[in-house]
Amino acid sequence: GTAQQAGVDRDLDGILDGDDVCPSVADPDQADADSDGRGDLCDNCMAVANPDQRDSNGDGYGNRCDADLNNDLVVNFADLAVMKGAFYTANADADLNGDNTVNFADLALLKAMMYQAPGPSGLAP
Repeated sequence: GTAQQAGVDRDLDGILDGDDVCPSVADPDQADADSDGRGDLCDNCMAVANPDQRDSNGDGYGNRCDADLNNDLVVNFADLAVMKGAFYTANADADLNGDNTVNFADLALLKAMMYQAPGPSGLAP
């Protein structure tokens, strides 16, 4: 059976794992600001829905809200240069929207995040 049927609550927050939006982190509030099915405390991109939680560089920020391609914690022209070098490739880090090709859709996402920090993320500081 499922965890819910077995009555499993791994994080001991009073919500069975089958109904818990963050089953590995105690989250009795169950907040999910972007409605992607991941609770804010364990969502790597809290303000933008990203149900796949893809984080190709493993920095705790989901690709969908992480155009900081050089990992200096701000999106700027250095990141644009990295994206330019990856344009029309399958570079996983620069593929912000997850369509397996770095293209103008990813450039538009980078532009929208220009001069901002990546995130916010419930998994990164």
